[in-house]
Amino acid sequence: MRIRGTAGNDVLLGDIADSIIIAGAGNDLIYGDGLNGPYAPIFPEPGPGPVIYGNTIDAGTGNDTVHAGYGADSVIGGDGDDLIFGYGVIAADNPIRAAQARDSDLADTLNGGTGNDSLHGGGGADLLIGGKGNDLLNGGVGADTLTGGTGHDIFQFGAMDTRARMPSFDTRGDVVTDFRHAEDLLDLTPFLANFSTPPAAVFLGTGAFVDGTSFQVRYAVADGNTLVEIFAPVFTAPTPPAHGNASFTLLGAHALAASDFILG
Repeated sequence: MRIRGTAGNDVLLGDIADSIIIAGAGNDLIYGDGLNGPYAPIFPEPGPGPVIYGNTIDAGTGNDTVHAGYGADSVIGGDGDDLIFGYGVIAADNPIRAAQARDSDLADTLNGGTGNDSLHGGGGADLLIGGKGNDLLNGGVGADTLTGGTGHDIFQFGAMDTRARMPSFDTRGDVVTDFRHAEDLLDLTPFLANFSTPPAAVFLGTGAFVDGTSFQVRYAVADGNTLVEIFAPVFTAPTPPAHGNASFTLLGAHALAASDFILG
């Protein structure tokens, strides 16, 4: 299915098959799978599940909002300040079901283009490219690769994987390819949003985790790259594990400071 927008502000809806959407100019609202696209069931019945097709979307110029769909989608934001979600929408009143559908999304490639864009991968091993501008990149669930591009970018972590019966933080395998000290920031506030009363947040530098009650961040440089390790006290533990319960990697050797993080 091929859909082409106008030079105005369009609402463009794909369908359950693979769609090619070229929006053109204007501040467009794009739904790659339509308003209730197919998604993989969380606890599938025996036998083959639904076929989830991927969409190809060019949002064009303008400040666009894109809900790409639940398949392996490819999105180019183009010029403008775009809000791009790698996943779709479902007609459901249950927020837990909506979150599980988001986290079951397949691997997407999201490119913001030029402008101050906000990219949200959802599920799958996504590739997020901010492009030119001050962008926010949140890979969501899966082993994601985040490239900010030029500008002052924010890399955001702390997704809870809602697919399991006991949700857990999902950041292991995430890689930031181009973090720049004093220009970019590492936003860890989504971790703290999971607590009714957020714990104290502590940056430890290269020191070891110290207790089981505070939110702690440390880093270590090994093999030329920088591993950021996090302990979030989701479960009662007198002492945290040596490597915390979440981590991600910055390519290159970095001497990190508390000012590189957003912790509250």
